[in-house]
Amino acid sequence: MENYLICPDELWEALPENQQEKIPGGLSELKNQILNDKNHWIRHGVLWSIINPLWDGIVELGFKDALLDFNNAQDDQKIKVILKPWHHFFEPETILNLFQERLRDVMAKDETEQLKCWIHGKKFYREHVHQTLNQFLGQEDAEERKRKILKNCPLPNDLDFVYQRMGLIEL
Repeated sequence: MENYLICPDELWEALPENQQEKIPGGLSELKNQILNDKNHWIRHGVLWSIINPLWDGIVELGFKDALLDFNNAQDDQKIKVILKPWHHFFEPETILNLFQERLRDVMAKDETEQLKCWIHGKKFYREHVHQTLNQFLGQEDAEERKRKILKNCPLPNDLDFVYQRMGLIEL
């Protein structure tokens, strides 16, 4: 849900008029401030998308149960055999190349897709967007601000099926 809290246009629509008036330069300034480090956050999000799946891969290779098996722990050769695929799995050049290729693809996408799909919304909201809103609107707890924004935010159409299943809307 946080990815709906990081798009300046959607945030602007969710802010009451009295809060919009507190932002000198209006939506344009809000966009400038929120998006000023966007490329850094995209790099973080793309790297996140590469690194997190490594956990599942290493578990499939037997991490950590195969290595910590009591009998395997007694045999240096077995330990070596178990560690070898882990070493190949974490080949730094392969991981870096995948990151750079995905980053190029994501940087070519439109800004809305970058924000909604490739930025780690929870982290970006808490560490950047919320701080920006604090500067413009005054200090407020991040969770409280998030709750207020979501309460005023128009429901995104791409989640209609979720809202319908929850009984919040009828289609």
